[in-house]
Amino acid sequence: ESALIRIPFEACPQCSQAGYDLWETFVRGRKISVLLQDQLQNKVQLWHKDKGVTTY
Repeated sequence: ESALIRIPFEACPQCSQAGYDLWETFVRGRKISVLLQDQLQNKVQLWHKDKGVTTY
């Protein structure tokens, strides 16, 4: 089981922060893998319960 959180290019600051808040909620839950795609910062982060956070 996994989740994808995508922050699009046209996201406002509040929407971008909401994406990161959701990411933190999933990571703290530590039950599923989560992929965060932040197009504003050209960054992708993956959290896996066995490997932790990887940034691409």
